[in-house]
Amino acid sequence: MIGTVRGSGSNLIIHRRSRLSTRFFVISQSDKRVYTRRVLYAVFLVTLAAFFFRASGWIRPCRNSPQLSLVLPKSLASLETPAMKRFEPFANHSSDFHHEESNPRIDLTPQIAIFTTLKPNVQGPDAKRQEEAMASWVAIEPRPRIILQGCDPLMHRIAHRWNATVDCGIDVNFRGVPLFHSMIHRALQLQPREVFRDLAETSRPLVVVIVNADVHLPANLPQVFARLLELSPEFFAVAARWDVDELPLGEQTDAFVRDHGTLHTYGGIDLFAWSLQSYRDLQSRIDAINVVNRTLTASMIPSFVFGRGKYDNWLFHEVLQTSNLSLIVDITESVTLAHVRHSYRHVPGEEQSIEGNFWTNNKRHSWEAFLNVHLALAYGSYQSQQGTTLHAPYKMVPCLRHQYCVLVRKSPARCRCEYSNFAGKTQSEPAVVENKWWRCGHVSREEAGEYRLPLQGKLAHTLDELLHHVADPTTKVVVMTAATYEYRFLLMNWICNLRMLRIHNVLVAALDEDLYRYAFARGLAVYLEPKLVDLDHRERGDCPFGSSCFRQRSKLKSRTCL
Repeated sequence: MIGTVRGSGSNLIIHRRSRLSTRFFVISQSDKRVYTRRVLYAVFLVTLAAFFFRASGWIRPCRNSPQLSLVLPKSLASLETPAMKRFEPFANHSSDFHHEESNPRIDLTPQIAIFTTLKPNVQGPDAKRQEEAMASWVAIEPRPRIILQGCDPLMHRIAHRWNATVDCGIDVNFRGVPLFHSMIHRALQLQPREVFRDLAETSRPLVVVIVNADVHLPANLPQVFARLLELSPEFFAVAARWDVDELPLGEQTDAFVRDHGTLHTYGGIDLFAWSLQSYRDLQSRIDAINVVNRTLTASMIPSFVFGRGKYDNWLFHEVLQTSNLSLIVDITESVTLAHVRHSYRHVPGEEQSIEGNFWTNNKRHSWEAFLNVHLALAYGSYQSQQGTTLHAPYKMVPCLRHQYCVLVRKSPARCRCEYSNFAGKTQSEPAVVENKWWRCGHVSREEAGEYRLPLQGKLAHTLDELLHHVADPTTKVVVMTAATYEYRFLLMNWICNLRMLRIHNVLVAALDEDLYRYAFARGLAVYLEPKLVDLDHRERGDCPFGSSCFRQRSKLKSRTCL
C-alpha cells in the first residue's frame, strides 16, 4: 500500500493507493485535534492506573528472595484474618532482593517420603488403578521413599514390586482400615526408621507426604517443594485432585487432566505435605524411646477412619487454627493430581454409588462415614464446609520468572472468596452450592442435625454382623471379652497387646452404653449387651475388687462370652 498526504487549506487529504483500489479520506484540522486529545487522555489514564496499582501493592514482581513473592495489598489490610497475622515476617521482601540475586542458589530439592495405605482386599480394576498411580510415584526424581501403612496380605506383594516398605505398626479398625491419627503419628515419627537410615550422612531436607493410593503424582513435585523450602524451612501444603473418567499415560497427562477432568468436589484434600529437617539433624533430637517431639496441631487427632470423609478437612482446619507453622499453602494450581473415577463398593453401606453424591447421601448408611462426622464435630472447633483448600492463607501458582510464586490469598474464609473456578467446586451442601451469595466459611445446615454415636438398633453393630467380620477366616476363632466403662483403659491396653502379637480377631461385649460409645469411636468390634448390666451398683459406683458386686459382674462377663 502506498500513501501520500496533501494539504488543502484547513483540511488534510490522505491519498491511499493499493493494488486493488484508490481511496481518499478527508480529515479536518478540528477532528484531528479531537482525536489527538482522546489518545493523549487514554495514555494518561493507563499510566495513572499502572502507578496506582503499583503503589497499592496489586502489581509486584515475583522475586527470588527468602520471603514470599507477593504481599497483601494495602487496600485489604483491614480484612486480614488472625491466621494471616502470623505471616508478618513475609510482608517486606524488597530489601534483600539485589543481594539475593548475586548469591548462587542452593539446591533444596528434598527427599520425599510418601506414606499411604491400600484399600483392603482390593482386586481387579481398583488394584490396577493403584498400581498405575504408584508407577507415577516412582517416576519422580529423586525417587521417593514409599511406606505402605497397614497389614493387608496384598501389601507385601505390591511393596516388593515397587521397592516400598510395609509398616504393620499402624492402628486399624476391626475391618482392617487404618485409623488416620495413627497414620499421622507414624509419619511424624518417620516410622519404620530403617527406611531412612541411609540418609544419616546427608543434609538433604525431608518432605513427608500423605496421599491416597490411587492418586497420580506429577513429576514437578520436588521442584514445588524446593520452592516452598526457599520461602520457609517449615511449611504445610495441601492439594486437591482432578477426577477423570480415563487417564492415558504419557507426557501429556497433565494437559489431558486439565482439559477433560474436574476438580474433586466436596472440599476433599488428597495430599498433605510438610517439611522436616534433614534426617541427620533429626537424629540428634530423637530420644531414647525413638519419639520425635513434633505435632501438627495443638488438638488431639481423633480416631478417624481413613478414606471415609471429614478427617482431611478437620485436620487442615485444626492446622490453620492451632499450628505455629510459618507457611500454610494450597499448591493445587501448581501440581496436577489425577484420579480415575470409581465406585465405592469397598465402603460398607446400603448405597453403593459413583462418587457424585456418595459422601453427602451415605453418611447415615455407612457406619464409618457416620463415625467420622461424629468425631469431626465432637473434637476441636471444626464445622462443616471448613478446612478446604480454599481456606489456606497462601496459594502457589505458576509464574514466569521463578516457575512458582506464592501469593497471599485474598481474605481466606472471611469475606467473599477470591475469584476462582475452584471455589464453587469445593463445597457439597446444596444449600451452599445453589446460593449465589455463597461466601467462604459458610457453615452447612446439614451439620445442625444430631450425629451422636449410634446405640443398639442403629447402624449394623450386632453380634451376628460382627462375627462375620471378626472371625478368623481359616480357624473361625474369635477372641471375646466383656467389660464395663470403668475398665475401658484396661480394655484398650489388652487390645493393644493383642495387636502387637498380630491378633486382630477380637470381639467386645459392652455391658453399658458408655463403653459401647467409647469402643465404637475407636474402631473396635463392639456390640451392646444392656440386659446384663447391674444398674444399681453402676449408679452407686461401689463395686470394689472382691466384693459381691465385683463377683457378680465377673460371672456376667464370663456368661456373656460363653
